[in-house]
Amino acid sequence: MSANVIATTTAAIYRGTMANGLGDTVDDNTTPVVGLEAFSLSLIEKSRRVQDPASGIWRTVRYSAGRPLNPFLVIQDGDRLKDLFTGKLYAIDEITYTPRTLAGGAALLLDLRNNKG
Repeated sequence: MSANVIATTTAAIYRGTMANGLGDTVDDNTTPVVGLEAFSLSLIEKSRRVQDPASGIWRTVRYSAGRPLNPFLVIQDGDRLKDLFTGKLYAIDEITYTPRTLAGGAALLLDLRNNKG
């Protein structure tokens, strides 16, 4: 656990799908993954510059990023993260694990996007 990261919320991870009342397959956002029901997370808004492929114009895009205080959580592609304070659900777009930072500790970084599901 890194001493420089301050938790701003508590989060849970959701994984997998289920059938709704109509038989359609939908994300299972009702049951959190065992062991990942409530963990401390630093949740911040960030920005980056990207070039619009159609027009070639550079734009600033804002996105959310999460950094769990425990860098050894088992988070997988396709998982969803729920901010337990606000109830907001995020899709995890990118998972970056750094085994060792300059301070000597490991880091887990999550690029997030709003999930309407």
